[in-house]
Amino acid sequence: MIADVYPELGFEQCTREVLADVAARHGVDFATALFYDRVRRAPHNRELVEAIEGPSPANGRATRVRGRVLIAPALFYRERPDIGGDGAVIQAAARAAGLEVEVLPVDSAGTAHANGRRLRELLAQRCTDHTVLVSLSKGAADVRLALESMPPPSGLRAWVIVSGLLHGTPVIDHLMRRWWRRWGLRLLMARYHAPVELVHEFSAEGPSPLNVRACAPAGLLVINLFGCPQSAHLGTRFGRRRHRELAPLGPNDGLTLLRDAIVEPGLAYPLWGADHYFRTPDVPHVLNRLMAFLVDRRCFSLERTL
Repeated sequence: MIADVYPELGFEQCTREVLADVAARHGVDFATALFYDRVRRAPHNRELVEAIEGPSPANGRATRVRGRVLIAPALFYRERPDIGGDGAVIQAAARAAGLEVEVLPVDSAGTAHANGRRLRELLAQRCTDHTVLVSLSKGAADVRLALESMPPPSGLRAWVIVSGLLHGTPVIDHLMRRWWRRWGLRLLMARYHAPVELVHEFSAEGPSPLNVRACAPAGLLVINLFGCPQSAHLGTRFGRRRHRELAPLGPNDGLTLLRDAIVEPGLAYPLWGADHYFRTPDVPHVLNRLMAFLVDRRCFSLERTL
């Protein structure tokens, strides 16, 4: 069983270099299963894993939850609503819990730097009391740059990162090495009126500040949700190709390395079989249980109705 192999490797020892070595020896699918196991068994993640996968909590005294969920959307969330970059499934889970929800009005095709500056203003205005911030994919880089340039607002209780594209990704560098791929990338940027600077921000080989390891803001609860797909789980041609290109570097979701999708110190929950777009039938259940976990952590205010 996967839990019995590499007994010397705990979550902390599963660095990018170690995971790349495991992938080289045994294949990326084995390395993905190993990392999935180590994340789930890490002692600091046990409470979150049990909250999401354990039995439903017993109903206590009736309460009403009050608070706000802010969503930092993914790249092209307006132009490509079909991939869920506006967090529709998260909006549904938050509203079912009785929470206010807002998709933050950042530029759908904006750079992380420009959106980070915009988020500084928005977070200062919106995070007045009992607020949870949820970032999706590239929205995590926007939030990261915002929080690195400001103290967390007093009302911000938690940052939930879903499939975080927090660092530069080798996918960009693969695309930039062939002239026809470079042109394809430029055409994509032009189609959605995105600046070329956006591409350079996410190069793993360039001087972008995103290539410095992200750290959780002091005192802020951070929860990382990310997919752990094996080769057979990738449903699109683009996803399969990118997953294969990243495979020598270790477990990945078809767009970023899984180790790069985690901000520490923070909690982490891996979703088996999900790709970067976090699309599996289990997602609504995971998000509903996550909302209950955030309520238990007092990230929202509770009012008794009896």
